[in-house]
Amino acid sequence: MKPYKVVYKDLSSKNVYGYAVYAKKGKPARIEVDITLKGCRHLETLVHETIHLVADYLDEHAVTHMGAKIATQLWASGYRQIADKGPKK
Repeated sequence: MKPYKVVYKDLSSKNVYGYAVYAKKGKPARIEVDITLKGCRHLETLVHETIHLVADYLDEHAVTHMGAKIATQLWASGYRQIADKGPKK
């Protein structure tokens, strides 16, 4: 499976951490993440938006619960963002 493209942008005016943008009209799905996110919140947002794209039948409560649990486990297991692979500013 090819990973979704992640686009970093300023989402502060929208009061969200990220968006799952579904594929349409020949354009592939992508994830948008607020450029200011760091650490576990960044990881949780990536997981949350990925769940939206792979399991679009789940409601927001289920996605939020699963995303938080998965991100917390990954973080506790030592998963971290590699410095040169992070958000492009």
